[in-house]
Amino acid sequence: MQKLIAYLLKLRVKNLALGIILFLAPSILAQESGARYLVIAYDNFVDAVRPLVEWKTKKGVKAVCVPLSQIGSTPSQIKSYIQNAYYTWNPRPEYVLLVGSPDLLPSYSNQYDDYYADMMGNYQIELCIGRFHCQTLVQCSLLVAKSIGYEKSATMQDSTWFAKGTTIVREDNPPDPYYQSDCRYIRNLWLAANYTHIDSFINTAGHNQSDVENAITNGRAFVVYRGQAVSYWWSPFNVSPNNTNNGYKLPIVISGTCATMSLSPGENMLGDAFVRAGTVQNPKGAVAFFGTTVVGSHVSQYRGAVTWGFFKALYLDSIFTLGGAAKRAKFIMDSLYPSQIRYMEWNLLGDPELNVWTTKPRKLTVSYDTMIFVQPTNLSVLVTSSGAPVSGALVCVKMDSTVYSYGYTDNQGLVTLAFTPQHIGYLSLTVSGHNLFPCEESVLVRVGNIPYLRYHHSVFTDSPPGGNGNLRINPGEEILLTCYLINSGNLGASGVRATLRSYDEFVTISESTSSFADIGPGSIVQADSPYRFALSENTPNGHELSFNLHITDDANHSWDSPFSLPVQAGELVYSGSFVIDSSPGGNNNGQIGAQENIRLRLTVLNSGAEDLNNVYARLRTNSPYLSITDSFGYFGSVPSGANRTNTQDPFAFSTAPSLPRNYPLSFVVFVYGSGGTYNYRTTFAFTLYSEQGMSSDPTGPDSYGYYCYDNMDISSGRAPSYEWLEIAPPGPGTIIEQITNADAGIDTLPLPFTFRYYGANYNEVTVASNGFLSIGRTNYRWGNNSPIPDTAGPEAMIAPFWDDLNANETLHGGNGDIYQYYDAVNHRWIVEFKDVAHYDRNSVRETFQVILFDPAYYPTPTNDGEIVFQYQNVADATSNTVGIENPTETDGIQYLFNNNYPSTAALLTNGRALRFTTLAPATTSPWLVLLGITVSDSVGGNNNRIPEPGENIQLVVNLVNRGQGPAENVFAQLRSTDNNAILIDSTSGFGTIGVSGQGNNEQDPYLFTVRSQVTDTILDFLLTINATGYNTVQYFSIGLFGNPGIVDCFPPSADLGGLQCFPNPFRQSTMIKTNLTNIAIYDLTGKLVVRLPLSVDRCPLSVLRSRSTVTVHGPQLMIWDGTDEQGRKLGSGIYFILAKSANGNQTEVKKITISR
Repeated sequence: MQKLIAYLLKLRVKNLALGIILFLAPSILAQESGARYLVIAYDNFVDAVRPLVEWKTKKGVKAVCVPLSQIGSTPSQIKSYIQNAYYTWNPRPEYVLLVGSPDLLPSYSNQYDDYYADMMGNYQIELCIGRFHCQTLVQCSLLVAKSIGYEKSATMQDSTWFAKGTTIVREDNPPDPYYQSDCRYIRNLWLAANYTHIDSFINTAGHNQSDVENAITNGRAFVVYRGQAVSYWWSPFNVSPNNTNNGYKLPIVISGTCATMSLSPGENMLGDAFVRAGTVQNPKGAVAFFGTTVVGSHVSQYRGAVTWGFFKALYLDSIFTLGGAAKRAKFIMDSLYPSQIRYMEWNLLGDPELNVWTTKPRKLTVSYDTMIFVQPTNLSVLVTSSGAPVSGALVCVKMDSTVYSYGYTDNQGLVTLAFTPQHIGYLSLTVSGHNLFPCEESVLVRVGNIPYLRYHHSVFTDSPPGGNGNLRINPGEEILLTCYLINSGNLGASGVRATLRSYDEFVTISESTSSFADIGPGSIVQADSPYRFALSENTPNGHELSFNLHITDDANHSWDSPFSLPVQAGELVYSGSFVIDSSPGGNNNGQIGAQENIRLRLTVLNSGAEDLNNVYARLRTNSPYLSITDSFGYFGSVPSGANRTNTQDPFAFSTAPSLPRNYPLSFVVFVYGSGGTYNYRTTFAFTLYSEQGMSSDPTGPDSYGYYCYDNMDISSGRAPSYEWLEIAPPGPGTIIEQITNADAGIDTLPLPFTFRYYGANYNEVTVASNGFLSIGRTNYRWGNNSPIPDTAGPEAMIAPFWDDLNANETLHGGNGDIYQYYDAVNHRWIVEFKDVAHYDRNSVRETFQVILFDPAYYPTPTNDGEIVFQYQNVADATSNTVGIENPTETDGIQYLFNNNYPSTAALLTNGRALRFTTLAPATTSPWLVLLGITVSDSVGGNNNRIPEPGENIQLVVNLVNRGQGPAENVFAQLRSTDNNAILIDSTSGFGTIGVSGQGNNEQDPYLFTVRSQVTDTILDFLLTINATGYNTVQYFSIGLFGNPGIVDCFPPSADLGGLQCFPNPFRQSTMIKTNLTNIAIYDLTGKLVVRLPLSVDRCPLSVLRSRSTVTVHGPQLMIWDGTDEQGRKLGSGIYFILAKSANGNQTEVKKITISR
């Protein structure tokens, strides 16, 4: 082996000196593309969690670890990734492990991980989910070691602790009806499972913290707590996990009480203390903790059902994984006492696929063939214990990434696994199962008395003209590939031939066969001739080109040997942005504000392996609040690993006067560049936000268009007035009997008019005593409020004060009445919550109203109805939700959630009024933006309507008013911002431009001279616009020709009359100029190849760098990259450009040559 390595190193050095590169064969990918166990890890923990991923895969539960950075760090991004895996992977995930504390990897609403496991959106989870609650690498390594140590039975020498358990009851006074009966049920299951020791600790018998800690130290399989607690178990059972000394005798802790674990950032409780206790060398505490994150009262029955349900799942329902038992326990509770909050409050800290020991495990005897050959194999494995067959044992064989097969033993203890080893070496064999000590064995794989040929390595050349000679495989290249075969068998092979095949979409093979000299045992032989293949220009960086060598010999042996080769290319990604809103365009606060003119610098990172040149980009947006005035940005050369910013050539856009505060603004950037042998294209999207608002600004809009105005938003012109109409006695309202003396009551009522809400019409509404309405009909009634939007609550929700309220005056400190009234005169329907108390807080009472307005009498742009909340008395607004939500619970306005307000919201106090409407803030301001320009060089130029150095240019500017008011007495002054133009006449009048109207200075055009010596190929301008009571500026640029620089242009000596193209012949791209509008390109046979211009992401214009509506009147100039309509690269040869006028009366033809 050492000689072989030395030979390969010598060969590699020699080949590098010859200008070719050596590739060793990579591992073959596993056939399965998915995984049953999905680990999502904070990036710093990926390496630490790898041993767990490898162990799970090795035992037969294929696992994969995905860094958080590849997914996104928001709950919605994480869930989207998991859902995509669930619906597209094969196999799809059954278990999900989140690795990181909540400040590193967030939970949902700081309380629930179930959100990530709920694939159907009905709160009941389909996946088993758990979390490693770790903040450091040391903690992560400890949790991994605990999980592996538990499953591998690190305490095998003393396995008696697997049959020992502890229950703890902290009894109330008077006694709780469920605590002791729950624990009694669990202890009976343990007795039936032949437990040898059971602790029954209870505070009334004098048991305390020390009893529990000593029991854990002596080894317990389970520790169960029932009783009141918050954060930590209450005295006398205030256990400190670090006081235990149990090593790897690690119990599973079930904490059936109020929140003793937390998923809020920076908050620590008993749960994470248990799992984090100890070190890898001396672990303490527990392997897992199953508990709740919510504080509640009068919920003992709910929590008891989950606690005993967990053990029912293990001992009666035969669900033996930790996550599976936890999921089943929650289902049992929800089946008996349906409650979303009681279901979701239970969370698991630990490995969801952990195989739970329920009694003393059995030792195994495994019989199998210890040696197999490199050929199709049926490996039979017999599993017994004490001479008796073991059924249901999981048997898995694995060999790097080339063999992976698993199955379960039958009633005879036998399983047969079919697979084909790809090479010699050792194959791992692992047997595991419920209450079975895992067995790890190995199988020797060797070659029989035949030749065994396979791909060994390859070398390639990419010399011109097919490639660029840089000794790397790049897109667009033609590659000559010489392959080497090795004979690992015991006999020689003669007459060896090999055919190169590939089903890779980016590969086209033109020479696929080659012969080899005779190959003796252990020999490595080079192909007689190279293979030839070409790469698509669209091949992405890092792509592994997949190939297969089909090898045969004269003895009719055949082998298939796959291999791959990596592609290196440039790859641009969005790296950041910088907003410039300096005077005179903005207020210089570095944020995007209303009625500003912004210049935007983007930074792109070349994360690829190759440099990119002549990189430029076009900016697009579909926001109604933005108008792009300069869409072109130039970045120049972007070396591999480097960042580049369009500092000298920023984008520019104008913002509307009505731009909301803190509003998402979405952009798309089309990026172009050259990689030498290929044209590079990519697209990326990013979102910026408008500047933060103040309490005097409206909240919203949401995606649908709803705003929320409070009665402090006077400047919006939409602020409501607080005008309380008392409908409770002696007022005109009627009591809503079904909910007025109820806790968590609902009643569906008919509406007195059709009410349109988020685009749908409704004729009924459900009113809930917990302070919310649901337009339409719902069964949801609970007071466990959540953020907006959120799938945890009711659909089509209107929430004036969603909280755990109680109008039942006979139970739990309830108080209050709920009324309704239809004010027919003012066409509005009112619901009033009168002195409704918080649950178990009789003296804390709220009085508020919801008012729905008849859309037929209160019109809005979308015909949706308006909603007003009024607050007469606000007692405690620190744990409630205020806002509205759409029927799909994906959009809405959150005005308040648990004492958290947006910057635009005024505090909820007595006398507050909120108005929800799709009416935008009232404004009469104009919004003038650049629509188009016309250039003329008829006076002082060559009259070709193309700006060139030394010419006098007349410029006509066309403006459009996209605002809500007219722009009167409009004057605009032009100035050059790059000093490449000398202004002669810089002021023009545009008169009055009405709403949606246009105006231009055609009667008084601007006049400037282009300097003879310019510093760029563009002219940058600033247009300062003034009107009565209004002013703004517009940044724009005009392409300059006849000067070498940023954009490849026609040289000064080129004949610019008629249909022209330059360069001609061309290799990568050519620029086409014509006065005619319809352009088509044909090949020599007359077949249509492509029509121009293409869409913006295929053929960027280079005349005026702005939106497509802003064009230079006159010749069209466009770049053609030598591809057809589908973007496929055309071959070398002669083509014809046919240009026609719009009416077809004028035609021009020009021959053009592609020389690859």
